[in-house]
Amino acid sequence: MKIAILHYHLNPGGVTRIIAMQLEALLARPEITALQLFSGAAPDDSLNLPPEVEFICNPELNYLDGLELGAREIDLSYNRLIEFLLETADADTIIHAHNLGLGKNPVLTAAMNALVTTGRRLVNHIHDFAEDRPDNLSVLTRLIEGHFGRPLCDLLYPRRENCHYAVINSPDLKRLTELGLPPDRISLLPNPVAVETLRGSAEIRAARAKVRRLLNTDPALPNYVYPVRGIRRKNLGEFILLAALFRDKANWIITLPPLNPAEKTAYDQWKQFCAAEHIPVIFEAGEICAFKEIMAAADRSVTTSVREGFGMAFLEAWLFGLPIVGRDLPVTADFTGAGVKLDGLYRQLNWQGTDFAQSGQQRQMELIRKFSASPVSARAFLEENPDLMKLFRQFSPELITANRRLIQQQYSVENYGKRLLALYQAFI
Repeated sequence: MKIAILHYHLNPGGVTRIIAMQLEALLARPEITALQLFSGAAPDDSLNLPPEVEFICNPELNYLDGLELGAREIDLSYNRLIEFLLETADADTIIHAHNLGLGKNPVLTAAMNALVTTGRRLVNHIHDFAEDRPDNLSVLTRLIEGHFGRPLCDLLYPRRENCHYAVINSPDLKRLTELGLPPDRISLLPNPVAVETLRGSAEIRAARAKVRRLLNTDPALPNYVYPVRGIRRKNLGEFILLAALFRDKANWIITLPPLNPAEKTAYDQWKQFCAAEHIPVIFEAGEICAFKEIMAAADRSVTTSVREGFGMAFLEAWLFGLPIVGRDLPVTADFTGAGVKLDGLYRQLNWQGTDFAQSGQQRQMELIRKFSASPVSARAFLEENPDLMKLFRQFSPELITANRRLIQQQYSVENYGKRLLALYQAFI
């Protein structure tokens, strides 16, 4: 069985991390006789590509601003991509493409659709949807419907027997089914989960001491860590609200700033707000200490995110031996259905009928100031949201161990390889 994995780029990030584990899982399967990796840019050293993987770089696979291309350039790129795919992947190769319909390269989306009409076999592995990103959807619509004259839904979700879909959670599975795709062509493919942890009590004690010294944390308080890049959907305002309400109960730590310049403005405003209001949040801890050291020094992993694809944070925390507390999301239904106990989460934080997460940044800042200045208002907020006290509940060592073992078993790279193989065999 020959497999070619395709993605726009191999920059450090969530999809690239999944691709690395995908390669590891497939290389361990004797049924896989050839493994290729196609991308629009060469990986950096962090990916550490195995020599058994044939890597092929073509810049036309990378992100593309289709609105800047003229009609002739679009057609040339489209034809070159089809030619590249036909020549580089054998006719019996299954092409496993990640986020093909995200709107990052609509010409590639159209070219891959054309390839499917020739009978080539495709797995469209969906991590995110263009429908959730208005700018991406606009680009897709203008290029696919405007230039190619095709209905967007038909091109994004071809209903052909040689096209199979992989989704990372049950809500996405339901979403594709409701679009009318045959259920037997959609596979639920949960991400594998693995982390690098410190070993041994002496190493952990040294890490805790180092983190306390470099971050200047209060040694009398537990460390509540939000292991995240501070982009908007991570809902930093809510984490800062928790730090303001419970400043005497924990050290509140955020690991990394956003990389995207478009995200940095709001992030910097939150940093300035915390400084002006004397809210003790430690920002960018991951630029001072190694991530595994921070997690070894943590007592709780926190999430206030309002949208996740797979929801890796809800599982990874337990592999570090940490309970996760904070905001719940629909994706956790898959994890609790598998037996993971998530007893430290709240559904929403209401104030006068509105969930705090649904307020804009300025409104969130106003509320944090209000609760900080008025103990009466803060008390009323806590009374309206009693589930907030789950942040400080005790988790038994037995529960932590049981969750860790279950996650190591259910979401292992080995299990992931078995699921991938079953998905590919659906074509045979």
